[in-house]
Amino acid sequence: MNITIYSTSTCAICHAEMEWLDKNNMSYDDIIVDESDEAMNQLMTATGGMMQVPPFTVITKDDGTEEKVQGFDRKRLMSILGL
Repeated sequence: MNITIYSTSTCAICHAEMEWLDKNNMSYDDIIVDESDEAMNQLMTATGGMMQVPPFTVITKDDGTEEKVQGFDRKRLMSILGL
């Protein structure tokens, strides 16, 4: 399973989600979208061109399917991650 979080450098909710994942021993990639155009383009690709408010999390399961989570939706993340 691969977790990618699209965040901004000043987003408190983004940092809260990453701290929660850390506490649950979940590894993730953090793409900070306000630091480069390339990162913003990656977010736009992940969202299908729809601008989203961070955090925006993409979880790629072992079978290749993706789950996308808008915001820090702890209940949904727990369900997807089996926590």
